[in-house]
Amino acid sequence: MFKNGLKTTSKYHNKKIKTPDGVFDSQRELRDWNSLKEKEAKGEITQLQRQVSFDLIPTIKTIAGTLSKIRYIADFYYYSNNLKQYVVVDSKGFRTDTYNLKKRLFILKYPEILFIEAGKETKIYKEIKNKKVIDNKN
Repeated sequence: MFKNGLKTTSKYHNKKIKTPDGVFDSQRELRDWNSLKEKEAKGEITQLQRQVSFDLIPTIKTIAGTLSKIRYIADFYYYSNNLKQYVVVDSKGFRTDTYNLKKRLFILKYPEILFIEAGKETKIYKEIKNKKVIDNKN
């Protein structure tokens, strides 16, 4: 791609795709969206949304200045009728350190929401609460 005579490419070499449903960051994200739209049409999920923002850390005012709030923007957010809970899906190709940190913060702050990472492998994250750790070392 060229903009103002300069070559511009995505840092991770994905190409944005324009569709009637909006602009998608990658083929994978568009494929995941289409799959979720089919599930919505079948009644398996409801309230399907794109690019939903979740606050992770609020704005902090310090002596040195203001630190902006930190947000995580989910690719997809919906209610699963089968699971009876809300779900976030992130269509992932490359996992940056920033993404990994925000994912952990999201899981801690929103334990009631199931976090699904869709990529080459699909991973489901749900914090385990009230489980005793067994120490076999005696």
